[in-house]
Amino acid sequence: MMMRKFILLFVHIVAFNVLPSNAQMAQKYENSAIMNSSDYQDGNNYQKDFLLMTELLREVHPVFSSGLPAPFNMDSLRTVGYREMRTCTSITAFRSYLQAILSRLNDGHTALLPVVNESLIYPFMLYIDTDKVYLRGINKEYEGALGNEILEINNQPAFKVIDSFKASISSDNEIYFYDKVGGFMQLYSVWENNVYCLPDSMLKFKFSDGTAISLRPTSKQKINMAFMPYNLTTNSVRKNSKSPFLYKILPEKSICYLQFNTCVDQCSLRSQYDMTKSSAGLSPESLEKRLSQIPRFDEFLELMFQEMRNAKIQTLVVDVRNNSGGNSRLCDVLLSWIKPYQQIKRYSSAIRFSKLWEATYPLLADKYKQAFLDNHQSFEWGKLYQSSSLPSLNKRTQRDEKTKGYFRLNKDAALVFNGNLIVIQNAKTYSSAGLLVSTIVDNNLGIVIGGKSSYKPCHYCIIRSIATQYFSPNSLLTTRN
Repeated sequence: MMMRKFILLFVHIVAFNVLPSNAQMAQKYENSAIMNSSDYQDGNNYQKDFLLMTELLREVHPVFSSGLPAPFNMDSLRTVGYREMRTCTSITAFRSYLQAILSRLNDGHTALLPVVNESLIYPFMLYIDTDKVYLRGINKEYEGALGNEILEINNQPAFKVIDSFKASISSDNEIYFYDKVGGFMQLYSVWENNVYCLPDSMLKFKFSDGTAISLRPTSKQKINMAFMPYNLTTNSVRKNSKSPFLYKILPEKSICYLQFNTCVDQCSLRSQYDMTKSSAGLSPESLEKRLSQIPRFDEFLELMFQEMRNAKIQTLVVDVRNNSGGNSRLCDVLLSWIKPYQQIKRYSSAIRFSKLWEATYPLLADKYKQAFLDNHQSFEWGKLYQSSSLPSLNKRTQRDEKTKGYFRLNKDAALVFNGNLIVIQNAKTYSSAGLLVSTIVDNNLGIVIGGKSSYKPCHYCIIRSIATQYFSPNSLLTTRN
């Protein structure tokens, strides 16, 4: 199987503006060339932030790197958008317009949250299966409609209406979009600018059996939902746990079940702190106390595989359902216990440096720039560098005394697990967890079961909140690590 390409974006899109006291953690984006231009000086607040946002996208996103074909003409888009923002009168419309641009990237990591008014909800849930959509949840007064196939929404074909929200949701593929759009459509506030919103704000469903129901946006306190029952066995090994990872040995079946809920552990949080020195206002003692309460994945795996050896376990099941990602180095640690790490065929990665990344990670940026000097290589902002061309850089960052004990790999080939490997995924498996699944498939390490993948094997990562000039980052915010 062809190896995947994984592009690492070291700058994070996107949220905007003058920081209120409760949002000082957002990184402010400024660009003197844009802010000194006549268009910026003469524009209204929406036009000014639109210019900053489009320049931010051009400056930091890898698809706009030199030498790569741009996904769309940014100059033309900027001209049209600047004219549209002349008559913009609300942050809601402004944000929707920007999100429609970002959704064209087909990049689930680059997004703006919508304007969300959670006080009014349409009380329904959808289930989308290939080319059909069904009613999975509804207020109890319409319980008899549960399970019906929906043919029309607001007098239009159901999928025509559902697909109209594609401009409002950043997604890597359609599996991700259809998994998320049902919950998105429950919010009355996201319908207000939708072309299929009815004048009276009613939401009408017509079913395949000829029946129909109409829903009014309802206060959350008045909703009493009924759902289609799940056919789950009562002895399911999966637990609804807030723990980042847990395992259970089933000796009678010679199985170890690893529930990998998130790619976050103590080491990943310490590493993030070491790069940013952002302690969220905690004292060193309080920060250490909190970090010490979070388990380390490398230590967790060492104990798990030891118990597996003692119990002579033949099959490891790794459940990454609902794992939305985090730090991929946790996945590297797991892989080192499944195959000698040096023998694993790796994804390729590329890095695009930007001034915004430097402002976000100043200590890490100094190490990278010094490593370029040590390697007698030129350092260019905005250029896309293949990480394989930076061996000395990688060694230098890993030699740091403070971080060298993080993410300990298994280096003893005799301890590598030689049994069967089964991976379970679903549409909520994403980012680093999706990268783990792709690497397992590329190396023929096991089989993958479960739902269709909502991630792309080629994707961008690392996201932060960014502020520009006029609108609060509380209203424009990135969504996912």
